[in-house]
Amino acid sequence: MDNPNNELIIDVDKVIEIFNKKNPKLKQLDRKEVAKKLGVKTQLFSDWKRKKTPRLAWFLLELEKIGGCDLEDFVIPKTDA
Repeated sequence: MDNPNNELIIDVDKVIEIFNKKNPKLKQLDRKEVAKKLGVKTQLFSDWKRKKTPRLAWFLLELEKIGGCDLEDFVIPKTDA
């Protein structure tokens, strides 16, 4: 990802659109519902669209590119086992 300023736009509206198209029989998502699921305020999504994204997001995309793998391959939820 050749982005010298490490600027990203995280478009939560795309996630919502894709989910709603794939799941027409389920309750449709909106920003408020996604914010609730993430435990954040909807303002965060507007910030992300204005390139106010955590730098970590850029590093994660770079790691995907370097390894030729998916995020789920190396970002693993910690278990209490």
